[in-house]
Amino acid sequence: MRSGSPAIQTKDLSYEGALEGSIRSATDRGYGVVLAPDACATFHPELQRKLYDLESGIIRVYPTERVIDLLTHLMDAVPA
Repeated sequence: MRSGSPAIQTKDLSYEGALEGSIRSATDRGYGVVLAPDACATFHPELQRKLYDLESGIIRVYPTERVIDLLTHLMDAVPA
C-alpha cells in the first residue's frame, strides 16, 4: 500500500468482473493488493483457479490463513 494511504478492504466479492475491476482500480491508483482467492466466490471452478494467477507486481495472492497471520502480526506490532 502507499505510505500514509488508508487501507482498502474488499471481501466476499464475486470474481466475475467485480473483483478484477476492484483490483485493477486499486493498483491503477498505486495501492498494493492482497488477494485471498479462497475467500472469493466464483460460479466456475476454472475462474476460481485463475485467481491464483493474478499475482504480479503489487498484487500478492495468499490463502486466507496466511492473510490472517500477516494481519495478526501487524496488529501485534501496533503499540497499545
